[in-house]
Amino acid sequence: MSSAAAAPAPSPPPASPPPPAPAGDDASIEAEEAGGRLPVVVRGKSTFRTSDIAEVLTCPLCKGYFRAARTITECMHTFCTGCLYKQFRAGLKGCPTCATPFQGAPENCTMSDAVINDLVGKLFPEKPGAEIDFYESRGIKRKAEYPLEEPAVEKEVKKKKVPYVNSEDELNFQLLPVPADQIPTTSDKTVSELELPRLSKPFLRTSGRLKILQIKKYLNKKLANVPSPKAISVFCQGDLLGDELNLTFLKRTRWLNTSKDLTLHYRLKVDED
Repeated sequence: MSSAAAAPAPSPPPASPPPPAPAGDDASIEAEEAGGRLPVVVRGKSTFRTSDIAEVLTCPLCKGYFRAARTITECMHTFCTGCLYKQFRAGLKGCPTCATPFQGAPENCTMSDAVINDLVGKLFPEKPGAEIDFYESRGIKRKAEYPLEEPAVEKEVKKKKVPYVNSEDELNFQLLPVPADQIPTTSDKTVSELELPRLSKPFLRTSGRLKILQIKKYLNKKLANVPSPKAISVFCQGDLLGDELNLTFLKRTRWLNTSKDLTLHYRLKVDED
């Protein structure tokens, strides 16, 4: 006795495509799938989690986002201006993070960090109540020197005198390795041993008061296989530069090509330097 074969079940209808997501949602999903570790670029826009960059935009002293960021030139650690000067008034003579001693008055060993201030301003624009919610959710006491003000009532005000700001205090410059064909040969080291790699971001903007010694410390942190800042030689137009010279002085006395940004070269030090 034979039985009739069962008719195949009807295939389900094709799923309808999901509704179009609002602009930016697909980037957020991809950033979520990437674990938030790397920025995701979608249609020319970078998307990332703010929690992934919070560490580099957070003051080590108050644990809040930087307000008027200021960097110590001796070690390149950054803090809020109010937090840092509060430490100065308490008698601090070195970096709060690494304890590097100041070479002179503490106020003269710091500089405003325009790059950090610009990043914080763009990534975390102030909205009414948003900053209060941020500090309250983390149990952080709000900085007294930056009170949240009520919206100003429009009224006629007298023009205030704007303090003079020296535009030459900040300048652009680039740090490049000395080309291999310009590195001197020595009896104990080859050219490849004296040559240093190129920085991932050679174009920089900083205070003109930054000295060559601070630049050497910066290179020592960014480059591998450099034992100490003293092992680096820095040049401008082929001239060896002393540690006490600052960028403004070099711009005025050594860099004659005013149409281009100041360029400095570096390599490992030899006995002749």
